[in-house]
Amino acid sequence: DGYDLRSWYCWVIQSMPEFPNVSLEQIHGALDDAERRYRAAGQNLREIYEVRRAVAHFMRDWGTEEHYHHLWQAAGSRPGYVWDYETELERLLDRGDAESLSRAYELAAPVLAGDRTFSEPPVPIQCHMLVPLVRAGKATEALLAYRRSRRAMATGVYRIEYFALQIEFLARTGNLDAAMKLVDTRVCLARTMTRLFGVMWFHVATAVLARQFVEAGRGAEVLDLSCGHASETVTAAALYESRAALALDLARQFDARNGNSGIGDAVRRRLEAPRLADVPLSRLPRQIRVIPEPASLTPVRNLELAEHHHRMLEPRLAK
Repeated sequence: DGYDLRSWYCWVIQSMPEFPNVSLEQIHGALDDAERRYRAAGQNLREIYEVRRAVAHFMRDWGTEEHYHHLWQAAGSRPGYVWDYETELERLLDRGDAESLSRAYELAAPVLAGDRTFSEPPVPIQCHMLVPLVRAGKATEALLAYRRSRRAMATGVYRIEYFALQIEFLARTGNLDAAMKLVDTRVCLARTMTRLFGVMWFHVATAVLARQFVEAGRGAEVLDLSCGHASETVTAAALYESRAALALDLARQFDARNGNSGIGDAVRRRLEAPRLADVPLSRLPRQIRVIPEPASLTPVRNLELAEHHHRMLEPRLAK
């Protein structure tokens, strides 16, 4: 019970930076307290290093992040845990330099191809790589990652940031109406959610979409954002102005707490990012993989293939 309680404590601390009203003193004070408890119990400090790395990442303190990343890795790994894999990918994408982006592509490639699997669907990797894949000229791979992530998210509970990444991908590849439908599925949540870091990224994605409506000559189009009993209609142009302002205001609050402009810079980059090449959702072929005839395979290999397609959320192929 003590072990589980200390782990839960670390999870709570890792969530604290996502609320701008939680001070740095509170965050680091809680971390120091957790570390004292871990050391007193003789428990592996892996989770402490993981949270210290995550906090440094949030603050965009890359030197400290690198230090605790090495300590975290040295303290033990969980090879079948998709969230650890996401950590490795996200830190590279957020750094954004050419070397880090190259390593991110290498890290994601076996997951996107289905050669690297986990005990849970690889939704985080698929969502993070949507826009980078299009930038790299791999539109078909991006479409496949989008389709697979959407299937998995239909039956699971995922953070609003992943929906935001999908909305941005659709918006910047010309799929405006599909992106608007996805906004509709989460707009109610964004109005009531108290985890403001996630809300901020949803506002960013919505603003990116609204901007694409404007640039496509559809700025005067009225969009329906009604949620339950609350009715709201707004033009695309007005939606861009309001959501961009909300996102920038939240980013300002995070930066004021963090003492730097890291979050605001990331938000502005996303808001100002240009449209990508058109990638219609209909472009993805229904079947892009050649499947051997079952009769030509051994029973063991048939079972392996069925398990693989089940993990990739391809029930028709699994049969």
